[in-house]
Amino acid sequence: NIIKKYEPRFNGNMKWVSEPDLGIYDAMNKGIQKASGEYLMFLNSGDFLIHNDVLKIAIKSTENKKADIYYGNIQLFNEDGTICSQKFPKILTLDFFKHNTINHQSSLIKAALFKELGFYDTSYSLAADYAFYLKSYFLGRQFEYINEDWVHYSLGGISDLNKDQNRLQMKTAWERTIPIYLDNLYYEHKEYSLLMKYRIMLFAKKLNTMYITFKNLLKK
Repeated sequence: NIIKKYEPRFNGNMKWVSEPDLGIYDAMNKGIQKASGEYLMFLNSGDFLIHNDVLKIAIKSTENKKADIYYGNIQLFNEDGTICSQKFPKILTLDFFKHNTINHQSSLIKAALFKELGFYDTSYSLAADYAFYLKSYFLGRQFEYINEDWVHYSLGGISDLNKDQNRLQMKTAWERTIPIYLDNLYYEHKEYSLLMKYRIMLFAKKLNTMYITFKNLLKK
């Protein structure tokens, strides 16, 4: 009824559909098929752009650039009523995607990417956007960070209320997307980083150098 109330203000490119669907990502896939723009943005119930010029700023930031996915920051309301900005890494890594993702609502995704890689996999009821980002990253598609707050992200959505299931789906997406040899390399890197962090490896190297020096002295 609200949409119908404001429908006279729609321009010729604005479309809306209200009908049964098979979940959030099935609905988004319907939107992808109807969209005519070069880049797509998805806002869910309760989410909104933080000011009227967000899209103008985003479009200006993407001029003369060829990234497949642009992503910005989000704003969250704390329980005490204060607002904080959640920023994302400027450079995305496999390490980041192992347990995290960028925000779906504060992303501009090239429409052609969905034709190339496929639409959202509806077998993931909570993490299809993560699966799509991970697949895009693994296949070498270009991400670019724009350090601007774009969207107020509403906590309490279906993903927030089902965090354990969401993590499980992210884990499944990782296992389906990342080859086992690359996964092993990831864990080896993490273990090495952990050793370096606690200086165990540095101490072992120093001890080994001292041992070799002492052994050479004994030979003399």
